[in-house]
Amino acid sequence: MLNRYLKRFFLIPIIFLVAIVSTVGFSETLKRSEIKVGDYVSLGRYENEPIVWQVVGIEPDGNPILFSRRILTIKAFDASGPKDEEDVDDNFETDYGSNNWETSTLRQWLNSVDQRIKWTNNAPDASNIFKGEKPYDSEPGFLHSSNFSAKEKAIIKVTQYKMRSGRQLNDKVFLLSIDEVMAYSVCSDCFPLQDLKHQGISKPYDIWTRDSVREVPHAVNTLKWDGSQSKKLANVSRTGVAPALVLDLEKIEKLTMAGNGLSYKPYYFEFKTERHYLVILGLTIAGILCAGATYILLGSARYQTAFMMIGILCVSVLLTAAY
Repeated sequence: MLNRYLKRFFLIPIIFLVAIVSTVGFSETLKRSEIKVGDYVSLGRYENEPIVWQVVGIEPDGNPILFSRRILTIKAFDASGPKDEEDVDDNFETDYGSNNWETSTLRQWLNSVDQRIKWTNNAPDASNIFKGEKPYDSEPGFLHSSNFSAKEKAIIKVTQYKMRSGRQLNDKVFLLSIDEVMAYSVCSDCFPLQDLKHQGISKPYDIWTRDSVREVPHAVNTLKWDGSQSKKLANVSRTGVAPALVLDLEKIEKLTMAGNGLSYKPYYFEFKTERHYLVILGLTIAGILCAGATYILLGSARYQTAFMMIGILCVSVLLTAAY
């Protein structure tokens, strides 16, 4: 009699373990998806709101190019003030900021992970922003841990891109050029520019590009909602920031992706670790063994179905929590 109970005791966990392994493999296969142009991806947060990006292009090596589908914030392109000791009082860049994206405070903010940024040039405080509107000198960097987790930042690729001058820059987050915005916004599956509004404001703003106005060293090219071009002084805050970034295909292929890629249910990545799965597996085995041990101690066949159902329920709950 005891041998019969022991066989059942060990057989039940083996059956469940086989089921768990099969379910895990099947779930990962189902949830793995190929990201394509037009899909939506949720990654990171800003001002406690999830950031929804749209895939506007695919690099030759398969890395998805993401463009924010909302204007995330209103900020000056660059702070005014002298850049070095040789600057003089009548220097337009000193009075209105520089249109050089490479040295801009906006580029430094977008790529900073710091709680308190050590500004390379002038801080974008109220004294260096036009009319003191919307300074961001004390705001944490865009890539700070309050906006992006370490695992989220790890799948953002350091992208090499070219300026009009031909100079190559390397960033995780960047502004698009006019040509890029226009090309991406007219793709068949992409939202037009008029839908690019601030998260909390209904009307569309102009958005910054990384293109400088060649003949005016303190002015930056911007784009209006209808695609027409405009120009803004670099230290003026009344222009929207809609950044772009590139995901590392090699890294995201190792992750499970949930959602359906639509605007109302964008894809998002599940950052599960091997340790997480081991914990789930260990808890599942412990639950089954406890149920089996209780069954043996009670020694009544009429409890067999009940404890089998308890084991199945334990596995179902744990797998639901894991996935």
